[in-house]
Amino acid sequence: MEDKLDCAEDGDRLINVEIPGQTTDPLVYDTITRFMIHGPCAPCFIDQKCSKCDPKRFYNQAAFDVHGFT
Repeated sequence: MEDKLDCAEDGDRLINVEIPGQTTDPLVYDTITRFMIHGPCAPCFIDQKCSKCDPKRFYNQAAFDVHGFT
């Protein structure tokens, strides 16, 4: 597939994630922090741990698994 990313450098070049400032763009900040960041919620907690393995470890660079997922 031509559009598939082949290496982490391609992903880093194309993908940039940043939460906007709360004072500079309050509507976008509120939307992202309410709906796009997984927080502690009862349905996914099993034995005091998140079943989705959150929070995830922070990486400075994108990495791909054997199936090409980041």
